[in-house]
Amino acid sequence: MLLAGRKIERMTEYVLFQRDECHLCDLAMRVLAAVPLPEFDSVWIEGHQSLEQRFGDRVPVLQRVADQAELVWPFDVDAVRRFLDAPLRTVSASATVGAPASS
Repeated sequence: MLLAGRKIERMTEYVLFQRDECHLCDLAMRVLAAVPLPEFDSVWIEGHQSLEQRFGDRVPVLQRVADQAELVWPFDVDAVRRFLDAPLRTVSASATVGAPASS
């Protein structure tokens, strides 16, 4: 899978979009460590114009790859569990990773 010009070798169910030296991102990692979350990739948005435009100061953002649903900070363990348990949204066949999904 190719995401923001970065090849991701394995397909994961979730991606955490974050910034370097981001205190909130560090807090999000602690929350995610407390939840039995399936393996996920971390993507740093610096240097990726499209990701910086899309996420700006909203990071950290946990995205479910299958339907591009997003859980935006702030979130806690209960919010992450609800996000993991939520049903998949319907996504059009033309949707691409990195583009907002239509509802």
